[in-house]
Amino acid sequence: MRPESSVRLTPRMEAAVHELQGLITVRFPQATFVVEEGFDPKGIYQATTVDIADTNEVIAVVGDRLVEF
Repeated sequence: MRPESSVRLTPRMEAAVHELQGLITVRFPQATFVVEEGFDPKGIYQATTVDIADTNEVIAVVGDRLVEF
């Protein structure tokens, strides 16, 4: 489990994070999320935890939108 950390997000970044979480939650209501700062490469990361065998199912839900971002 990752520790919760406060990551400063711009309003636009916060909207993007909430949009992705919403897309995932519609398909996987049990999903949990942690937003954290990453360093390789540097950026904001959303760690999603879902109890499924194939994580590609999650990517299928948000993949197109991630490309648009």
